[in-house]
Amino acid sequence: MNGIAIKDPSTLRFVKRSRWSVKFEVDGKRYMLHESTEDCETSVTLYRLYQDRSGRFDLDGIASARFDGIGVALRGAGMSEVSDATPLSQISKAWFLATLHAKGLVKL
Repeated sequence: MNGIAIKDPSTLRFVKRSRWSVKFEVDGKRYMLHESTEDCETSVTLYRLYQDRSGRFDLDGIASARFDGIGVALRGAGMSEVSDATPLSQISKAWFLATLHAKGLVKL
């Protein structure tokens, strides 16, 4: 499968972020977008996170795309860049989904 199909974009909830990843839930499922750089090329991989009975998470790779970094997908309400101090609630969900859709990582 290339990307994930999102049934209800209003269910998007950001869970945690770092400089190289963002974890989020949508349609009751948890995902992680992870940034990596190799040979000066930046890409992101979308993973589905599964929790096993012991509470540990397992990753299932879904899709990858060339990307200029996680920061491109994370913008504040006024389209300003998001800093480490920006609360998750202030990240634009519409911009995040539109960016992932443009890269073929999600289907709306």
